[in-house]
Amino acid sequence: MRVGIIGGGPAGLYLAKYLSKYNHLVTIFEKESGIGGMYKYAQLPPNKLDSFKKIISSKNVKLVDNCEINRENFAKIENDFDAFVLATGGKPVRHNFRSKNILYAIDVIKEPKNIGKNVLILGMGNVSMDLIRLLFRERNFGVKSIDVVTRSSVDNSKFTNSELRDVVALEDIKITVIEKYIKPSSIKSMIAYLYSKIRQYFVHTKSGNELKKVDLAKESVSDYDQRLLTNTILSDRIKDRRRQILANIPNNTSSRSLRLIFNTNVESIQESGNSFKAKFKNGLKKTYDTVISSMGFRSNPMRLNTTKPVFKVGWCDKPTGNINDALIQAKLLSLDIDDFLKRKD
Repeated sequence: MRVGIIGGGPAGLYLAKYLSKYNHLVTIFEKESGIGGMYKYAQLPPNKLDSFKKIISSKNVKLVDNCEINRENFAKIENDFDAFVLATGGKPVRHNFRSKNILYAIDVIKEPKNIGKNVLILGMGNVSMDLIRLLFRERNFGVKSIDVVTRSSVDNSKFTNSELRDVVALEDIKITVIEKYIKPSSIKSMIAYLYSKIRQYFVHTKSGNELKKVDLAKESVSDYDQRLLTNTILSDRIKDRRRQILANIPNNTSSRSLRLIFNTNVESIQESGNSFKAKFKNGLKKTYDTVISSMGFRSNPMRLNTTKPVFKVGWCDKPTGNINDALIQAKLLSLDIDDFLKRKD
């Protein structure tokens, strides 16, 4: 049977791999040149796409790149396939600030450029970690200071430990991690409150392996933040390893600095000439040359007007997870598609 996959990122490529093993003829349509989707922009070794190149060179898989399939031209290929899969990835989550000059992380990663000395990144997932490494590695960008802020706690942030290790391993960067625990106002979060009393108001700095206590103004938190505090109690090996990484950040006196700020909101961002004035929830104000939004992705699959079966995979279906999650999801979906096509036949 013939399957058309729209999107040549990891999820679509993995799905093509498994469907081809079931002897289905797979064609991948990719709007850009080559394969990999957003994954090809990741700060990884040059051979990161080698395994995917093997997939498109296999017997039952064909790649058609530089070919964007949309609702208008879909009719030209509709009758050539028995089923379609949308693997077009996700769209960046829009920020809530009025400024039109706030950049999106994926655009900066795709087309790097000089963005000034002081940078604020909104959101702290794997894309943010890639962006940090890109901006600091390319010294011609002239970046001296990056602040990355997230509403999540250390334990609940979306980046992987491997991405965090790569950031910590950056040379000639002074890294400070600020994690703020706040007294909740709801009695429902009493357990979280007791836990936070033990570990509240820490900044992770290198002093042996200890955490130094600092004074920060107390303030009430939302129900959302209270749930995050409650979740920090559910520690596991991944969270323990993450905290070990942060507690062992090398001591560095470099003039270039990175601050990872957790449990914090940015209340407002105002443009002033060529700069941005950001106000944080704790009252802190700071001026930046550039603000970059990296607040995750949302699914945005196009709607195809067809009677043929249409499936979704990867961030097009659920805009969360990493490349390993894409592999698992693709493998499971390939079983469903194979079963469906066999019954149809």
